[in-house]
Amino acid sequence: MPITLLTKVDIARFEERLRLEKSRLDKTRVKWQALLAVLLASVLYLGYHAWKSSPRVDEKGNAMKDPWHFFGLIVTGSSLIVFFASGLYNDKVSIPSNYEARCNRALKPFNMNFNKEFKGEITFYRKVPRRFQEGYESFHEERLKSQGRASH
Repeated sequence: MPITLLTKVDIARFEERLRLEKSRLDKTRVKWQALLAVLLASVLYLGYHAWKSSPRVDEKGNAMKDPWHFFGLIVTGSSLIVFFASGLYNDKVSIPSNYEARCNRALKPFNMNFNKEFKGEITFYRKVPRRFQEGYESFHEERLKSQGRASH
């Protein structure tokens, strides 16, 4: 089966779209992981200070703990619970981590594989005729060279 220019362009566009989506999901995942880290650190910090801090003594001689630590602990703890209970962790952190595996499951019937190790390129299984693979690879190399010249 000969590879037409239209087929090459379609595969290249599809590959670029997968690469852009992977990049977008990675950026989003990192932001949400940072938020999760800040929430966890806040809960640990405020929890430590809420229970281990020395009490203040008021004018009447009563010992009181700092209410701001407890308030902060309740707010950050609640935010952390909502983060997991609402499914944000699953949607923003867990699912983007599995993007490549989901792509490869979807591409398997087409004898293709999305390989992030080599700059997010689509590779073909051995079942795909060698002539088809070589035709796309030469088109892909030419396209990269022309993009390199265009960016300079």
